Amino acid sequence: MTDRPRPKSDQADRSHADGPNDPAPRHCRMLPHPAPEHETTRILLFAFRRMAQHGLRDAVAAERMLGHFGAHFRAPLILLRAFVLELAQKGERNIAIAHCCTPRMTADEAAILAVMDDPETSAPQLTALLGGADAAHARQIAECLTHQLAGARA
Repeated sequence: MTDRPRPKSDQADRSHADGPNDPAPRHCRMLPHPAPEHETTRILLFAFRRMAQHGLRDAVAAERMLGHFGAHFRAPLILLRAFVLELAQKGERNIAIAHCCTPRMTADEAAILAVMDDPETSAPQLTALLGGADAAHARQIAECLTHQLAGARA
């Protein structure tokens, strides 16, 4: 490896971003939440990230869902696709998504998982995710997904 010095601007940005006056390291500000511990939730987060970044018909996301849910993977996969599509089409702001294998989550991803976990009580979070747009249809999809996942766990 070559020991080349970094450009001055890169060094200045790094020292400023992670300086002694900052309360938390940069990665903790950008990814403030740890990844979920529950396996089904981790798979949903992974598939959500893949679909958001690589398209709704991402084969890797579908394969992970198949591996986790077995023969009953289609309903959760289709509902998750519909949820991603609804957020993308109705949303009036950008949603921060981390790389699919990142061991931490953005605040937006944590809100998305909260919505998928309990759509009824997290309606304000869903409205905030959509930037104030009507969240009724996205909430219905999240409720169907939650119901489907409850049936898959039983």
